[in-house]
Amino acid sequence: MPAPSQQPQIILIGGPNGAGKTTFVRSFLREISCRYLSADQIAYDLCPEDVASVAVQAGRQFLLQIRKARENRESVIVESTLSGKGLARELRAFRAAGYEIRLVFISLPSVRTSSARVALRVSKGGHDVPAQDIRRRFYRTHVNFWELYRPIAHRWELFYNGHQLGHQLVARGKDRHTSVLKPIFWNTFWTILDAD
Repeated sequence: MPAPSQQPQIILIGGPNGAGKTTFVRSFLREISCRYLSADQIAYDLCPEDVASVAVQAGRQFLLQIRKARENRESVIVESTLSGKGLARELRAFRAAGYEIRLVFISLPSVRTSSARVALRVSKGGHDVPAQDIRRRFYRTHVNFWELYRPIAHRWELFYNGHQLGHQLVARGKDRHTSVLKPIFWNTFWTILDAD
């Protein structure tokens, strides 16, 4: 955690189901010391055999925990699909409280890839996500990242995780400036956004 004199930060790791958010967070936590908050993890802790049955309760606990972190000026890493809009309100409150907002989005090339990754996770004992939720969230999570969450962040990074090379940094931005590092994956991202 940063020293008390340093600006606290909230790092939001977003992406569709199966994008590798939790894997990314684990590697990230080796580099910096922050508290990690995830509604999925809370649900698993509450009821590992049926996380879907406690999803609403886990979501409420998640919001309470991030609000408490803000009150305590604690730096946190938060994981979300970004398929909803409610977390944007929380990010604005963090920003108003003087936090640095950093957004990391992990993209996949298709709903099919997202579904396959979730199936692989389940085969290894991980949590499942209903197929209709994966489909419903996939496009929305990309649009919400770009149109809703990115403008709130002080800085953002877009990663692509659609092949065996792992998380590839595609683009980053600060304020209104964008740097594209991997144009082919940048185009893949825009193909998803334009698939209206």
